[in-house]
Amino acid sequence: MSRITLASLHVRRGDLDAAVAVGVELLATSPTMGSVRVVQQLDGLRGQLSQHATYRPVYEYLARFDDARRMRALLLADIMPQQRGGTGFEDTAHA
Repeated sequence: MSRITLASLHVRRGDLDAAVAVGVELLATSPTMGSVRVVQQLDGLRGQLSQHATYRPVYEYLARFDDARRMRALLLADIMPQQRGGTGFEDTAHA
């Protein structure tokens, strides 16, 4: 969770390259690692980054993030609360 916080701080400071670098490290972690709280924090980070999706490295990272998020959602399907209308991130993936 500290890496998610670090990435979030980079986004708030406007250092998108550093945020993406930390985000890539997060994606490298095993998809089986993570709790509901971690997944929710990752979704929050995605929301922050999606505001900068016109910046190509962020756009590319978000596409990779969404793929990894789908895998985590499948692995945690039994304990994750269901959201209405899908997972909530598909529509913004290419914003």
